[in-house]
Amino acid sequence: MKLFTLFVATLAATHMFGQGCFNPPMSFSTAYNPVRPIAADMNNDGAKDVVFCATLGPVVHLNKGNGVFPLAMTYSANNMSPTRLAIVDLNADGFPDVATVRNGTLMINLNDGAGGLLTHQNSTISGVGDIVSADFNLDGKGDLALSSSQGLKIVLNNGTPGLSVSSTFTGSGGFLTAADFNGDGFSDIAGVVGAQTLITVWYGTGTGAFISAVTFPIPIKGYAIASAEVNADGKADLVVSGYSLTVLLSTGTNSFSALPAFTVTGNCMEQVSAGDINADGNVDLVLPALLNHSVTVIFGDGTGNFPSALSLAASLNSNSAGLTVADFNNNGKPDIASVHQGAQELILLMDCQTTYLPENDINNTMVFPLPATDILQFRSDFPITQLRLYDQQGKISERIIGEDIESLNISGFPQGCYFLQLFTARGVSTRKVIIAR
Repeated sequence: MKLFTLFVATLAATHMFGQGCFNPPMSFSTAYNPVRPIAADMNNDGAKDVVFCATLGPVVHLNKGNGVFPLAMTYSANNMSPTRLAIVDLNADGFPDVATVRNGTLMINLNDGAGGLLTHQNSTISGVGDIVSADFNLDGKGDLALSSSQGLKIVLNNGTPGLSVSSTFTGSGGFLTAADFNGDGFSDIAGVVGAQTLITVWYGTGTGAFISAVTFPIPIKGYAIASAEVNADGKADLVVSGYSLTVLLSTGTNSFSALPAFTVTGNCMEQVSAGDINADGNVDLVLPALLNHSVTVIFGDGTGNFPSALSLAASLNSNSAGLTVADFNNNGKPDIASVHQGAQELILLMDCQTTYLPENDINNTMVFPLPATDILQFRSDFPITQLRLYDQQGKISERIIGEDIESLNISGFPQGCYFLQLFTARGVSTRKVIIAR
């Protein structure tokens, strides 16, 4: 097996690279043990929200439209700690619902019409491993595909939440992803079973049926799988991650060509998301770094190769348990949302062209005087319990933890531009601060 190592340059905040950059991380308190977030507009307000699994059930963070996420809303899943989820409108009301899997049981939480979720409903479907959603029969409704020890189970959506398996197809899936891999306009499904060196692909017919499963060898032991068009040929490709990563380019003839696997220094990769992070027209990959609390971006060159990488500081306290890429502040540029279990945090890395929160943010925070010379003062509707001040090189110049922080002595700091984060029980306020004398 050919294997090469990709070395990572590390920045904190502001993170700058290529044509893009990220502001300092913004932290929002969330539920216990968050894992594997998905971006979706849960209340149809045009802003991407964040949904993920946690110990007590699915969690929804509604977005205020500018990348600010108030308190987490946790919903019942019979205390079964779901670990997999899919977002799909199951009752044809125009609002996305949440399907989760835990201990092999498929559970449903319908949308309440405002972005929240109703009490869970247990389905009769059991033996489930992973779940993915796509329109498999071209009727305009999202369907579900479920991996199981019995094979690939397809649940066609009939517009009512009473779900049942429509058909089962042979083959082991494990972790799943869905996309059009051969360019015929129909959704296909690919899966990887943990620690195995092969993938299984089911090619769809557009009717809800699939041709016999086809297996392809891969040069690593895969633990997660994602689809993305990494070489701009109009066909979705596959990215398989584990303790290293491999890219499989679709040939368009129901087969794949595997590129050499590669590792990223300092990372153990068990999930991957995709997006054009540096606005060069090529798909990049974003992964949790499970060794240093950070997030890694691997930059694509448009041919399926990823020659460079960058590590972005995220949490100070814990590693990422999953991430998703979407435009959370509606400025047309991708942002990164990452969940962190040890600190119970939702971390948002927004592009640096974001305008920071207005003075009437969720904490109603005031920072004055601006520009400042010796003392910065703060006022908030909620007690400020932590303060972080970043310089322009992304280093933390000051960090204070207290019960009700009201000021910061900056007389010893050089003149220049800084980023200030103020933490309360309600969330995080971020300000750009100028020190001038």
